[in-house]
Amino acid sequence: MFFLNNIVKGSFSNWYISIFWIVLGYVLGSIPFGLIIPKIWKNVDPRKWGSGSSGTTNVYRSAGWKCAVCVAFADILKSMVPVLCVLKGLGCVSLAMGVALSGVVGHIWSCFLKFKGGKGVATGAGALFPFIPYWIGISMVLWFVLARYTRYAVLASIIATVTVIVGGSLTRFDALFTLFTMTLGGIIFFAHKKNFVRLTQGKENRIDTKIHEHKIL
Repeated sequence: MFFLNNIVKGSFSNWYISIFWIVLGYVLGSIPFGLIIPKIWKNVDPRKWGSGSSGTTNVYRSAGWKCAVCVAFADILKSMVPVLCVLKGLGCVSLAMGVALSGVVGHIWSCFLKFKGGKGVATGAGALFPFIPYWIGISMVLWFVLARYTRYAVLASIIATVTVIVGGSLTRFDALFTLFTMTLGGIIFFAHKKNFVRLTQGKENRIDTKIHEHKIL
């Protein structure tokens, strides 16, 4: 791997560049668009509504679908842009994978929100898009269909994430890429652990659950 090889060789400049991009990926991923956009647009803090999350689903509940769409696009771009910069500018696939992972970690454990954040689905999609755009497109359509008919965002997220991991791995036939997608998927699943429990108990809220300005979970 590019990053590890540079450490072994003792190349400070390349090592510094690798660290810079990984840290930048984390910081960009940490930007809480799920709080910033609803606050500026609707003067709403999603953390005071519904599940108390700043994720796209709770933004939809608290600030409406237009605001939620803007948040989703912002979360996609904040991880996709640095990954593209590394792939196109440095031509280093392994470093781009590291930047992708750091962006998702930043979104879920944001340094701006006392290491709390969203679930990482949109950010994960943005991070993977430069590698497997076809499968990301399929998974996004699948997510919308499942969310539309089941009304459970967590169920749609689980199936869409598994689709990306399996489809992407079978397409690329690359052990490192498979490990990368499985790690990223594992992080997203971990962020949904409470949702999984509530879903199995029949307590998970549907996307269109009516809420008021207080946490219902």
